Amino acid sequence: MKLLKSFNRSGIRTKLTIVMLLMTLLPLCAMFLATRISVQQELRSQYSQTYARSLNQVSSYASDKACLARSLVTMLCGDVDVQAGTSFATLNRSDYDSAWYTDISHRQVVYSGYLLGAVSRVYLYSDSLGTSFCDSSVYGQLTPGQRLRFERWLADDASPCIFLTMDEDALGRKPKYLYLIAKIPSVQQLDVRLGLIQANLSLSMFENILKTAPGSPNTTFYLLNGEGQAFLQAGPEPINTPLMAQLTSQLAACAPAQEELATISLAGRSYLAGIVSIAGTDWHAVMLAPTSDMANITRRADSILLLTIAVLLMIILPATALVARSFTKPILSLRQGVQAIADGDYTVTVPPCDTPEINQVIDSFNLMVESTREMMAQQYEMGQSLKNAEMQVLQEQINPHFLYNTLDLLHWQARKAGAKDIDDVVYALSEFYKLSLGRGEEIVTIDHELRHVSAYMRIQNIRFANRIRLTVDVEAAVRDCSIVKLVLQPLVENCIQHGIREKDDESGTIVIRGWMEDHDAVLTVSDDGIGMDAATLSSILTRERAGYGVRNVNDRLVLHYGSAASLRYESVPGKGTTVTLRIPDAR
Repeated sequence: MKLLKSFNRSGIRTKLTIVMLLMTLLPLCAMFLATRISVQQELRSQYSQTYARSLNQVSSYASDKACLARSLVTMLCGDVDVQAGTSFATLNRSDYDSAWYTDISHRQVVYSGYLLGAVSRVYLYSDSLGTSFCDSSVYGQLTPGQRLRFERWLADDASPCIFLTMDEDALGRKPKYLYLIAKIPSVQQLDVRLGLIQANLSLSMFENILKTAPGSPNTTFYLLNGEGQAFLQAGPEPINTPLMAQLTSQLAACAPAQEELATISLAGRSYLAGIVSIAGTDWHAVMLAPTSDMANITRRADSILLLTIAVLLMIILPATALVARSFTKPILSLRQGVQAIADGDYTVTVPPCDTPEINQVIDSFNLMVESTREMMAQQYEMGQSLKNAEMQVLQEQINPHFLYNTLDLLHWQARKAGAKDIDDVVYALSEFYKLSLGRGEEIVTIDHELRHVSAYMRIQNIRFANRIRLTVDVEAAVRDCSIVKLVLQPLVENCIQHGIREKDDESGTIVIRGWMEDHDAVLTVSDDGIGMDAATLSSILTRERAGYGVRNVNDRLVLHYGSAASLRYESVPGKGTTVTLRIPDAR
């Protein structure tokens, strides 16, 4: 608010400079923001697509290795020697023609046949051989939770195999293998299990899959086991079990299908993350990439845009000052001219300038000053005329009072003498002047004006032997409306003098009508006199008249009500004339 007030109080040069700078800076800033947002969106889209492909690639490669191991174990479960329950307890590899042999030092039966690249070694555990997986070193390394999971799997006849992963040992050494354990079903007897097969899968093989996946240097890939724990990772972001649980829960909330990348917040940092399941296992592959990698790329574009804006500002600032000065110089001259007028010097003239638009303002100012000088001269003359008019009005107010009192005396003298004709004339004339005075008020009712016209017509009919008829058809609502006094009588007098008396028989009819239109009162005065030609009709409001002439009435109406109340004449030669008067907002 204070800045707005300071801007309003500043000079026009300052305002122009600020406005021009804003008009330049705002588009530049908008372009900068739009470009930055577009780059970020495009970069995020490309990153998201790349990371999604990388994550799917990790899942696909890991699934291939796991499925190969499962295929090998499934094949070995149907081996003839395994199904026959052959005893290898006392035979070594050279003594028996079989792919299986007994590792006497470890009391384990080992498969020595062709192994797929996913499997490092295969062990056979069978009751007929006197070997048990529960006696193996692998089982001994399982945590209580892992053992519980193994026991549940072992009791579940519907699950043929399980993947077991190991934690670091007490010395912090990472395990070298993960283990695929499969149940050996009997092909001869249903619901009979002959033992277990253990396949060792090298962790380095899966680690190579994670390390070779495309991604930024800060991208980290994880493999999660069936318990949701990370048993393998490749990348700079180590993560503990609680944070991994938080990560997986956020991914599950952002992408229920676990096939989409999402932006998450982890340990106070923002990441682009995703999780996919690995077919053939209960594992999941997780990817975690800091969004700051994308921000680092956009900084270069930001630097280029900011440098461009800085260069443009170095060009715009001097240009803005120059343009503002060219605009304000003639305006300052105009302001000096206005100040001279305020000091009373009406002889001032502002010199023209080279800017067409401002030069038009200067020309208008000089014309205004010249017109003001002329108006001041006219006002002086009008002031003198007004003083004379005021004296004349005062005299006219005095004379009717004296005349009205004299006529009243003559009225009573004629009545005493029994001269009825003289008494009627004197009474009508007395009533006429009494209504003309109107108690000294300038504004009267239309009903007052109609009574004034009636008194005037009684006098005229005594003079013209009742050859002139007056018809009044004015609505009651119009009669109560206000109007400037002495308006209708001059119009009626004009009808008699220039319309009816010009006829051969000097007789005729005058009709006064009145009605309301919206809030305006409309009055018409019509006669059936000789009418007027077009030339006379067009000049009637400009011709000089003695006394209360038509021009006088029109001027008084315009001064009081404005141009909306001016008179309008219509005439047909030989048929008569109608004058229309509209009083705005008469109610």
